[in-house]
Amino acid sequence: MYYLMVYISILHAGTCILKNGIKTYFNTMNTTFNTIFFILCFLFYSSISNAQNTKTNVGVSVKAEYTFGNQNHQFKVGTFVFGAVNIGNYGIESGAAFSTYLFLKRHGVKLPGIAYSYELFGMTGWGKNTNLLGSTIALLPTESIFNPKGNGGFGGIGFGINKDILPDTFKKFNSRRGNFLLRYSTSDYSVNINFSNDMNFSLFKGQGTDLGATGSLNITVAQINRYELRRLGVGLDVFTPEPNYLLAPRNLKNSDDDWRNVWFNTNPFEDLFHANLYVDVRFQENAYAWAAKIGMDSPKIGAYVQNVIHDSFGLFPRFSWPVEQKATFFYEFTANLNATITNEFNHLQK
Repeated sequence: MYYLMVYISILHAGTCILKNGIKTYFNTMNTTFNTIFFILCFLFYSSISNAQNTKTNVGVSVKAEYTFGNQNHQFKVGTFVFGAVNIGNYGIESGAAFSTYLFLKRHGVKLPGIAYSYELFGMTGWGKNTNLLGSTIALLPTESIFNPKGNGGFGGIGFGINKDILPDTFKKFNSRRGNFLLRYSTSDYSVNINFSNDMNFSLFKGQGTDLGATGSLNITVAQINRYELRRLGVGLDVFTPEPNYLLAPRNLKNSDDDWRNVWFNTNPFEDLFHANLYVDVRFQENAYAWAAKIGMDSPKIGAYVQNVIHDSFGLFPRFSWPVEQKATFFYEFTANLNATITNEFNHLQK
């Protein structure tokens, strides 16, 4: 019970810091933060009411990492909190990640700066998960929080939000994305699906801007092997410039011979398109982790994905993807040092 109270306090303190310290970025998030806090309070009340059938596991990680690739080059520090509460056969998992990073290159643009990012998510379902493998569904942290002494078993659904807070000329790409989560685990394995997009409807709390890191899909499989965590997956990340809504959508690029309406884009970065399709490999052992993404950046794939969405709904013009360009090689490598502990296992002692 003590760890659950600490977990609630950490998440709520992080909420208060964000709301007061960088208020200009988070005014639109009040409802979401309050909802998460009241859910955690409900869990605390439920755990008291069902003390004999309640099991709580919590983990915290603090990290420093270096990333190098042909689109991103940065040094990051941050923290990640994740917890699972099992009340009988009913389970709830939630996590929060916060970080700041110094970048020399971002989204393929060589322009230095300091940025911030955050991610909040929660899932609900059935099972008795005490190994904390649900942390592997997060997008932003390279490291995961896991308890090798725990047991697996969870099937559930959830939602989340994530945002990059970029400086100066990159500010127009500060779009919040919503996340739709599916997870199934048994024993020491977990299969995760994380669909992220900036659309806004119902429980899907994107910003509705349709620009920047507008969408992604990640499918991963993670396994605990004693004190090691191995993860393999595939991902697709789509990045688009800001449409110029002051101009008529009569751009000829990606217009199917002028049959479709296509936006012009605003300066700067009017030609900043990425559609990265890649294999994602990660390995973690106690205090260190590494990750590699290798694949291709294909304008044709980006155009196909967005064209299907925009043409099908018939509500929005297309983006001016340079479909005549060939795909290019995409790579990204990350090295991570972290201090991770859980209420049942301390990775620093191994």
